[in-house]
Amino acid sequence: MDEALLRGLFDGCSQEERQLTTKYFIHLQNTPGSWKTAIAHFNQSHKCDDRVLFFCLQILEHHVKMRHAASSNEDVVQFRETVLSWLHASSNVHNLKPFVKNKMAQILSLTVITDYPHKWPQFFNNVLCLLGGQDSALNSSQSSTIDMYLRTLLAIDNEIVDREVIHTQEENVRNTVIKDHMRDNCVPQLVESWFQILSCSTAPIDPDLLCQTMNVIGCYVSWIDITLVANDRFVGLLLQYLSVNALRESAATCLRDIINKGMEPLSKLELVNSLVKLLETNGILDTQNTLSNDEESVEFRVKMADLVNSIGSALISCHQKLIKGDDEAHALLSLVSIRHNVPYLLSYLTDEDDGVSENVLGFATQFVSVLKHLPYLADDDKQSLQALLSAVVLKLKYDESYNFHNPGEDEGLFMEFRSKLRTLFDNISQVDPSLVITVSQSLISQCLADIDNQSFPDTEVSLLLFHYISEHNFEKLFGSSSTIGSPFHTIMMQILDSNLSHYPHAAVLLQYYEAILRHEKFFSTSPTYIPRVMESLLDQRGLRHANPGVCSRVCYQLLRFVKAARAHIGDIAVNVLSNIEAILKENQDSVAGQMSLSPNDVLFLYEAAGYLIVHAAQSPQNKCVLMRNLLDPLLAKFKYYLNQLYLITTPQEQDQISQLLYYLLSYISRTSKVFPNHQMTVQSGCVECYIEVRKIISTTGVLVIHYC
Repeated sequence: MDEALLRGLFDGCSQEERQLTTKYFIHLQNTPGSWKTAIAHFNQSHKCDDRVLFFCLQILEHHVKMRHAASSNEDVVQFRETVLSWLHASSNVHNLKPFVKNKMAQILSLTVITDYPHKWPQFFNNVLCLLGGQDSALNSSQSSTIDMYLRTLLAIDNEIVDREVIHTQEENVRNTVIKDHMRDNCVPQLVESWFQILSCSTAPIDPDLLCQTMNVIGCYVSWIDITLVANDRFVGLLLQYLSVNALRESAATCLRDIINKGMEPLSKLELVNSLVKLLETNGILDTQNTLSNDEESVEFRVKMADLVNSIGSALISCHQKLIKGDDEAHALLSLVSIRHNVPYLLSYLTDEDDGVSENVLGFATQFVSVLKHLPYLADDDKQSLQALLSAVVLKLKYDESYNFHNPGEDEGLFMEFRSKLRTLFDNISQVDPSLVITVSQSLISQCLADIDNQSFPDTEVSLLLFHYISEHNFEKLFGSSSTIGSPFHTIMMQILDSNLSHYPHAAVLLQYYEAILRHEKFFSTSPTYIPRVMESLLDQRGLRHANPGVCSRVCYQLLRFVKAARAHIGDIAVNVLSNIEAILKENQDSVAGQMSLSPNDVLFLYEAAGYLIVHAAQSPQNKCVLMRNLLDPLLAKFKYYLNQLYLITTPQEQDQISQLLYYLLSYISRTSKVFPNHQMTVQSGCVECYIEVRKIISTTGVLVIHYC
């Protein structure tokens, strides 16, 4: 190869050198026989940079995809011998980077799908011979060969089995032929090689290779005979490796893949039960053995939770299939097995780490669904359901380390986790609504009885649960917010009569408003609470709160509350309006971006102000005055910034002023949203205000819109 034309592969090369290398690459791809040049260069790997080696491999990849099938017999044999020799990595190559090895494995796999089984039926036999054959003991000196062998098997699986790869119908037929021929001719030998690697005793094998072997088993077990792997010798090794720190995560994943193997329900039931028994005998399912919070221990519990989730899901799938097949006797046995594994589900669901808990949510949700379809709940089922609900409540709580001021990725993941827990909570509510109501009421009562000594996670979650149950149709058990004396109505009164609105943590305050402000019917039957709630929304507990997030959310909540309670706010409307106007005045620099409230927040406040004016206990004349007082500052700013737009010349400043004008028009327009029709506008006495607004805006001349 022309070394000068390869300079574009290296750091610090010029743009011209990079372009020349690209052209050279295209030239080699389009030149028949260039693969031989690439092989010759690759075989000098001890002299080559990894990027050059990868360049050569890309030429070979193009050849095997585009020309290999039509090559002469001599060229085919040479190419096969070359790629097969890569399995002798320990002697043929030197310290290759993983990305180079992966590309080599990919080329081997592409050769397989092109030639196997019709043109190269002995491929796997050739590979196994290079590995040492069934009668030869493996040792650590073969690590490079074993590494390439395993990478090749994974690459083959990726080409013919991986369900995430979309194949054409022709490719699917080809892949089926390959798998069928492998099952008939070489799979037992491949499985034996995996066992030899895992059980090598002559010299220790690199733990990474053992993990890679278990990864291969997990991939292939989905389509090979399960009995080749699900037997005493293989499972015994996997159980042994579950106690080895460097291997246990891969062993847990491999067992999970074995359990996930598609099988007939009775066979699957027998397999899962036998594996669970072995895991129990070895004390592996007990989370007490891995409660350390170091990173490795947590990662192992994540994998074990995934294994428990697969156990539960597999048993539930068997149960459903057996019911569908009218096999009541075995369906009952499967139900017993499901119940037997619920304690493990609960153990991992209540783990301190959310990643561990999240991995068993599938099992939990499916188990609740099974209970939902039972004719009645046994006492054990009721206890399990209660324990599940307690676990959900526990995991819904904020951690003390949650960063409310600057939420990052961890905080985002927790909120996603919370959403999934909400789904599980809702499912439990459908099975036993009285349980959910009782637990939620109890938590609220405990919270209200001693607010000052309640932690913010406990206080927030009690309000959250009240929020959850209030969204369900539990009127028969819980009453409605409008039924005076009902449990629902009573709790609402207790919350509003409490000191919760003064709780110092912003998360509690936000949940407090979320819990109470959605119940319009309550305030219709108990309007005396409206002034108290309105006061909290306007002072340091709401719009004047030190936390910008609270202020922003309260802007929307205030609008929502004003709209809901508009029939009862006539006497306090003017006072509330003056408070909103004061806040808007304090934030008047908001139009220039100097504020804590966003333009959308301000829009909510102007709309709320419009509702207050229209529904105030005032004459139409006074309402007109109130509306003028609200709109005049906006109109004055509009005229000022419009004049500025004509004076400035720089595009950047013009865009800024245009944006300000857009916001001002939006605020003015939002106040008119409170009028559903023209008649309502006339009755309010505000028609003249909007006529004047129209005159001012329409007489300003031609306005070129810079922002929209």
